[in-house]
Amino acid sequence: MPMVFVHGVGVRKGPGYDGNVAARSSLIKRFCLKKIVPNWQKFEIGNPYWGGDAAKFYWDHASIPKGKHEQLGEQESSLIIPVLETAVALTDRKAILVSVARARGLTEAIDLLWTLATAGHGVKLGEDMALLAEKALEVAERTPNPEWLPSVADDQTFIGRLREEVDKNESKTDIEILGVREAWEGLRETASRIALIIPSEVSKDFLTITRRWLHVHITTFLGDAMVYLNERGSPEKPGPIVQRVLTAIDEADALRQRNGEPLYLMGHSMGGNILYDILTWFRPRLSVDALITVGSQPPLFEELKLFGVSDKKIPANVANDRVPKRAEIGRWINVFDLNDILSFEAARIFDGVRDFAYETGAGLATAHISYLNRPSFQSHLGARIREGMS
Repeated sequence: MPMVFVHGVGVRKGPGYDGNVAARSSLIKRFCLKKIVPNWQKFEIGNPYWGGDAAKFYWDHASIPKGKHEQLGEQESSLIIPVLETAVALTDRKAILVSVARARGLTEAIDLLWTLATAGHGVKLGEDMALLAEKALEVAERTPNPEWLPSVADDQTFIGRLREEVDKNESKTDIEILGVREAWEGLRETASRIALIIPSEVSKDFLTITRRWLHVHITTFLGDAMVYLNERGSPEKPGPIVQRVLTAIDEADALRQRNGEPLYLMGHSMGGNILYDILTWFRPRLSVDALITVGSQPPLFEELKLFGVSDKKIPANVANDRVPKRAEIGRWINVFDLNDILSFEAARIFDGVRDFAYETGAGLATAHISYLNRPSFQSHLGARIREGMS
């Protein structure tokens, strides 16, 4: 597993966990790794799970004030919040994707649809969903605002027309072999679910729904971060979270050395902090080809001097001093979204890091979790990594 992905806060194993991992890994391979390694299909991705050692809320968030939508489930939230945050006028609940495509272009509608669909359809559809995303983005790149879009009345018709455009370049044999038919049905099912759960009075319900959802995620972020810092241990005796991630990294490093492959480490949110702590304190001699932090907080943690190697003598001069990047870290790419209040610029704190701004198009509530399941994000990320290789 020459790539190790370390998840962020708030991740817990449940009905959708395996599907999420499979979908994300498929998108990383098909859009990101495909641009940078020749054997991208066989390139292994380790996904160490540390949520089980993170914060536990013994009263199940009973301290959070409840509103009339307290019964809203996580599966519904994962659909309803991103849709309501599109800031697109939703006059017809059965034409949400159509509205996004008309207002922002075909790529934005595809990103939204795949973000909503990938987590809900299990492990077996992960690769087929990623393949469809690749073909759909090719259509969007050719015609961002297709001439057929104004005549499409609803989302089911939209998906049908998109399928027609994708199928123009694919033989029927290929489609059957790849199992894409079932994936298309998964996209249709997602569109149907959106239409059913979006409240009829959107503006009235939005703040109530979002506040509860945000409250849970922010408290979980704080809880997971505090548990990590309190229990991370030392280089001589790593804590449980660090040890789980170290095990995955050591396995990937051993495979890298056997096969002569590169080693990439990617961390989302708190995962980026854990990786930086490992590369600078727990395992400073480990050589990696690239460290990729997405929507992450290493700059904030360093400003607060929370890392194991943090030195309060730096900076002596705020305008000029930066924390040196360890030579063992080949490239460091840091991605942030201005709408993501949990992401930070790194280049003004660390030497040798390249910052990239990426607009997820999401609002304040969901920008933090909207990067990784967007096909266009993975495609842009792969291009940025490839730039650094030349």
